[in-house]
Amino acid sequence: MSAGASTGTTLPPAPSRFDPSLNLGPLSDDFQPGVRESAGKFREKERAIGVYLVAGYAALVHRRPEDHTREGWKMPDAIVRYGPDDPGRITEFKTLTKTTTTAVKNDIIRAGGQLAPYGGGDVVIDGRNVGLTEDVARRGYVRAAGQARQHGQPMPQRARIILGDSRTIDLGEEAT
Repeated sequence: MSAGASTGTTLPPAPSRFDPSLNLGPLSDDFQPGVRESAGKFREKERAIGVYLVAGYAALVHRRPEDHTREGWKMPDAIVRYGPDDPGRITEFKTLTKTTTTAVKNDIIRAGGQLAPYGGGDVVIDGRNVGLTEDVARRGYVRAAGQARQHGQPMPQRARIILGDSRTIDLGEEAT
């Protein structure tokens, strides 16, 4: 008989390993800005967004591992932390191929659908390569919010949009 069984007590489960690419939580002294790809490699356009977040926000960007066990599910790309006390946000990266309000709207709606099964999160949309303007980004966001309301679709909590001139705007209920 084990020691725990002889006293009628149960032993606690073995501690699980905290994986910053999967688990939300502050990293305290382990926080070091940069792009981490221990859970898999970013595609080049995703890495470009991660590098932008590191340079502009001193962020720590962890690539999330792919999950092929759920058919039809697309995992959000990263967990992004903006400081040692930040628990992180599950984040989907999108890169525009057109500079239209429809393209912005579609990427926001798609990201909302990808984030919803994980409790929500952020989208970062990169419009640098297509010269995205602030006006088009804002109008695309308003269209996405209207469509989501009308059709009961999930929205990301925050949309961080990188404009063609490399400025960033944050839109959404948790824009800060």
